[in-house]
Amino acid sequence: MNFSSEDLIGSSLYYFDLEVITCSSSVFQDEVISQVLDICTTDSEAFPRRSAARLVHHCWRDLVSQLQPASLQSIVRCFSVSLPCDFDWEVKLIAVDFWCVCLRRSLTGDLDTEHTVVSTQCLKTQKEKKSGLISVSTAVDVLLKLSGDYDPSVNERVYQELCWISEALHRLNVNQASSGTDDHCLCSCSPCVQTIMELSDRITENRDKVAANGSRFKTDYDSNALSLLDDILSLDHSPEGEEEDNAIDCY
Repeated sequence: MNFSSEDLIGSSLYYFDLEVITCSSSVFQDEVISQVLDICTTDSEAFPRRSAARLVHHCWRDLVSQLQPASLQSIVRCFSVSLPCDFDWEVKLIAVDFWCVCLRRSLTGDLDTEHTVVSTQCLKTQKEKKSGLISVSTAVDVLLKLSGDYDPSVNERVYQELCWISEALHRLNVNQASSGTDDHCLCSCSPCVQTIMELSDRITENRDKVAANGSRFKTDYDSNALSLLDDILSLDHSPEGEEEDNAIDCY
């Protein structure tokens, strides 16, 4: 069964009702996930990519225990590589929300920890036992990358989320230091313990940098809206390939 990007526009479509997917076989679920991920990464229009990303996000949130390892790995790859580089700011925010949900559920113990490790090194060394898992370090790496995004709505949201993530990692550090264990049953191998400390330091460094630079959650267009119109109109008169930065801003 094949789905076009138009099938994803609208939340009431039969084939993309989560209840239908939930009650379906694992083969059907994986087939849907594969096709929707393809739309996430290849469709030229933002609206289908947004709908596709939301659907995959919801499938991960509600069906993670039912999906096959190959599907889980494909989802993680899409949300860590493709979607953070999307030109559409709403798609990026969906990626931010995906990783924040993963982090919140793993760092608070609400996510089945068989799906979560801390460091990518641990994930690689125990690949056979931990196929299809996500790593906390991957999630934080994506968020730190997006903290420097050119769209202010993206980096402001990331900054807000990094605040609670920093506190959660700090608590893990304290628990590890005081008892040698943590309350959330995350992997406590040496690479993971070291990674928690490193991630906490990187987030603190990022927040300090933002604080030192003052508010950066605005663009030139916020103070001079007419410049946006000027840039849009200028694209009609500029040679092809020029003013690419302005084209991205206008988009």
